[in-house]
Amino acid sequence: DELKEYKMEHEQQLASLQSKAEEEKESLARVTVEKAERQLLAQKEHFEVELGKARTDTSRKLLIQEEQFQKRIDELSRSTDRTIAQKEKKIHQYELERKSLGRLLQLVFVLMKSRLLGIFGIRFSTWFVILLSITGLNNAMTAHWTLF
Repeated sequence: DELKEYKMEHEQQLASLQSKAEEEKESLARVTVEKAERQLLAQKEHFEVELGKARTDTSRKLLIQEEQFQKRIDELSRSTDRTIAQKEKKIHQYELERKSLGRLLQLVFVLMKSRLLGIFGIRFSTWFVILLSITGLNNAMTAHWTLF
């Protein structure tokens, strides 16, 4: 009987110890899970902060690039406007020269018709050069007298 009692007592102690061991395992598992959860939460917060910084940096870089592109576009626009203005000015100048040359040619032909050129005994080409120099046309236009 004593042996049975002793055995029962030990079985109860063993069962109690096993129960305590299970409780400790569960407690340890809960603590481990909680610790892992806290670490994951801390990592998540860290990554969110880093992601926020990266988004801010990216937004700032994109804004800087956009400003640089806008400056370049404005610069090209001004350059194009200047070029267009210069071209228009040259076109206007050429039109004025063409009109002056046209009036000069009309004058020469009128003189030729009235035979005034022959009165003074001066050749046509000489009169043409004299008239070109009087009207103040540029050198490029004075080269046209050789065509006549």
